[in-house]
Amino acid sequence: MDAGAVKGEHRWLSPARSSRARGEAGALATVVRVQGSAYRRQGARLFADADGTHFGAISGGCLEAEVLYSVPEVVASGQPRLLRFDTTDAEDAVFGYGSGCSGIVDILVESVGSISAGLYLDTLEAVIADRQPAVMITVTSGLHLGQRAAWRGGIWHGPLVPDLPPLVRQQAEGGFDGELPGQFTFSTISGEIQAFAEILHPPLHLCIVGADEGAAVLARFAQELDWSVSVVDFRPLLLEAARFPPGTRLIESGGGELEAHLPSDAFSAVLVASRHYLYDVAALRTLLRAPPPYLGILGSAHRLNRLLTEVQLSACHLKVLHAPVGLDLGAHTPAQIALSIVSEVLATFNSRSGLPMGRVPHLHVTT
Repeated sequence: MDAGAVKGEHRWLSPARSSRARGEAGALATVVRVQGSAYRRQGARLFADADGTHFGAISGGCLEAEVLYSVPEVVASGQPRLLRFDTTDAEDAVFGYGSGCSGIVDILVESVGSISAGLYLDTLEAVIADRQPAVMITVTSGLHLGQRAAWRGGIWHGPLVPDLPPLVRQQAEGGFDGELPGQFTFSTISGEIQAFAEILHPPLHLCIVGADEGAAVLARFAQELDWSVSVVDFRPLLLEAARFPPGTRLIESGGGELEAHLPSDAFSAVLVASRHYLYDVAALRTLLRAPPPYLGILGSAHRLNRLLTEVQLSACHLKVLHAPVGLDLGAHTPAQIALSIVSEVLATFNSRSGLPMGRVPHLHVTT
């Protein structure tokens, strides 16, 4: 599972939807192919309105200006364009984009008012609202450039659907077994078509059991990552909205009512940190009946041992349990502890080690 697709990087979605709803000019730019090294991966997006204001990112800043330059033409013609940026030339650092990435990046630029862009925006909104993933296939070459097909909720959507071979449909309906094919080619009556497949995930949901000072700091960190955040506690005084960043869902719940408020879907992480022993026990017993992919517990070694002994863990629980929670950063303050926790959650959902980047080979290299 890739939290990067979730990547929670949906801050461009609201302005894009607003622009489309008002019939205003604007364009959506999507990284659809990466060869070699690049700052951003396939699926990164940017929305630009008519005056050049843009939201999101498709590079480390080196490609945005060129993409923005193409927006008026795309909007005026209504026709999508595929832009290719080649930074493999040694002279690029001086005369080109200056990225130093030594890679080739293809970016699809399309009018936000197009039918195809509308399908993408509608599908992503549904994914976020329903918290269920979808598969999106986008044509990246030829006469059908920009056309899409979406598999969501057991139904195919979009004008590209009739052209999709049965094998492609079958693979998409299975979510490609969790592995993105990226670019692929299939044959139609009019010839071969290149396409880009991606799985759209809902943003990560972080549920914090316990509303003390640390929870408020952790909620701010999580929202900076574009995660949705809920905080559950039985103490109403701790759930004052002024203590938490806007958008935090605050839930007052006793120990016997927790089942209705604790998530267990594939895109949720739960941190048990109320510092109230019996409440933490109640939360853990509820969570262990249907464990989320990430279950963290905050506390000292002695307290953790006592908690885990009382709730009687099984082998399957150990796969999702993080106790004590967080990465070893030497954290002491609430902000440092929050950084340690969100780092571990992010690494877990991205199936990463949490090692220093200098020890990780093949950084953002795609063939």
